[in-house]
Amino acid sequence: MNMFKLSWKYLVAKPLHTTLNIVLLAMGLAIITVLLLVQDQFEGKMTRDAKGIDLVVGAKGSPLQLILSSIYHIDFPTGNIDLEEAQKLTQNRLVKQVIPLGLGDNYQGYRIVGTNYDYLDLYEAEVGEGKRWEKPFEIVLGAAVAAKTGLKLGDQIIGSHGVGGGGHAHDEHPYTVVGILPLQK
Repeated sequence: MNMFKLSWKYLVAKPLHTTLNIVLLAMGLAIITVLLLVQDQFEGKMTRDAKGIDLVVGAKGSPLQLILSSIYHIDFPTGNIDLEEAQKLTQNRLVKQVIPLGLGDNYQGYRIVGTNYDYLDLYEAEVGEGKRWEKPFEIVLGAAVAAKTGLKLGDQIIGSHGVGGGGHAHDEHPYTVVGILPLQK
């Protein structure tokens, strides 16, 4: 008797075991496939978000926290550095570009990022509706934030201190929505 006949007879003799083995094998392959797809998507997004960034300078604290908060916006910011220190970096001949980030406030749990136009240029973002900010307290929203909050051009918001909701509100400095970015591709 050859190996194939012996295997077939075993499979036919134990149909419940055979079915269970096939189901478990299929589930195992499905889980491995999903994990590989998630890993690929995750690595692609992390690489795309960090593209063009060689060095991150920030306040004293955890280096990992600095990277996660400044590049990926998924942790609490370590704090800001003095403007004079940041300007020293721009004057260094070894530094090609400096993009300042001021983090620490939010609107309904969405971060408010203070920066300059270089930040939009780094990610090749163009304003889809409205215009770029020109004066202090003018803001440009991401399309997802605008959709989820219902904000539109001309609306005013009050930011609050901290990354999550419930912080001290800055009533004396309302932000005005002047632009909305299109959805990412």
